[in-house]
Amino acid sequence: MTALIPRRERRRGAATAALLALLGASCYQDPVIETLDLRLLPGDGFVATSRVELRDADASDALKQRLARLREDLESRRDPWAQRLAPERCPRARVTEDWRDAEIVELRRDIACPSLDALAPLFADTDVDVFIAREDESVELDVLAGSSTRATRDQRERVVELETPWKDSMAAYVLSCGRLYEHFDAHPERAMPCLLDLFDDSVMKGEVDPGTAPVSEEERRLLEPVETSLGEVLNLMEGDEPGGFSFEELAMLVHDPHPADLRVRVPGAALDVEGFREEEGWLVVPRASPYRAVLALQDRWLEPDLAARLAQHLREHPGDGEPFDLGPFVALPRRYTPPRDAAEVVAAVDVALEPVRECRVRWKPGSAEPIDIAHAPWPALLDEKGP
Repeated sequence: MTALIPRRERRRGAATAALLALLGASCYQDPVIETLDLRLLPGDGFVATSRVELRDADASDALKQRLARLREDLESRRDPWAQRLAPERCPRARVTEDWRDAEIVELRRDIACPSLDALAPLFADTDVDVFIAREDESVELDVLAGSSTRATRDQRERVVELETPWKDSMAAYVLSCGRLYEHFDAHPERAMPCLLDLFDDSVMKGEVDPGTAPVSEEERRLLEPVETSLGEVLNLMEGDEPGGFSFEELAMLVHDPHPADLRVRVPGAALDVEGFREEEGWLVVPRASPYRAVLALQDRWLEPDLAARLAQHLREHPGDGEPFDLGPFVALPRRYTPPRDAAEVVAAVDVALEPVRECRVRWKPGSAEPIDIAHAPWPALLDEKGP
């Protein structure tokens, strides 16, 4: 017989309050999501699909103003994708809008082009170059990323101000959570009660045996620095920076040169793949940001990595009230590989914030007949069943 450990009756610090607010909020996703899918077709053509999605749940006043300006640009076709995927670039084009409560929330553009040579101009105003190389029995696509020029001078200076303490918090989290894991290695039965004590039973769930000893003062001293640093590490998404941006968004503007989340699908068997991440039949260009750095560094020093698991949970369950289940987490084998010092963690974060400079795929064209781009229905061009 087991029972939920009750909520602790103690005054929570600011770091815990902030962390609990994150776990219960609906804002742990980017308020502006831009994607670009490139479907390379049999023959020599392609379909490019751009999406701009706006989310304003729990938006600050500054973020609401920013989203209002973006909506005006989308409605009047003044957004950057209007030029990049302009209908005159290719013989087939369409625009689809999604409105809710009298506001545009998503705008999608599709263009279909008969030649891969039309790919490069789509990126002409960005910090990314795209090249196509044709050989006798293969075709190669290269996506080369330069240095990002997307951030303003003020935004770059602000990121420097925010990033330095955030990196220090990453180091503090790794070192303090490592000490906590060492305590759990010596006393495995204390993992569940300690982690439940760290959080709140409204956002965490787990079970302990009745009669389990309460968290000791010694354990609380181990938990407090984890509480503080973990809250600081995960506090990425608040749109309270100038212009209604979050720290996550500003840092991405500074570090990541790509104008959107880019995915590529090739029409034949891939012979070589470099840089891309393979995901559900797509080749995905990795992005650079603090959130992605947390994920990239998971299990390097701490396994399982509490910060990375929580960050993923927040992204997958934005404000739906689904608590983080500590049961499976506590059951996983734990490992702590101590870094040499805090500077090692900071240096690793710096590397994780660097974009992937080259993504390359070479494929052998299949035997499928080329698609008649001028007359094929959109579902055939998009390889989907719906319109």
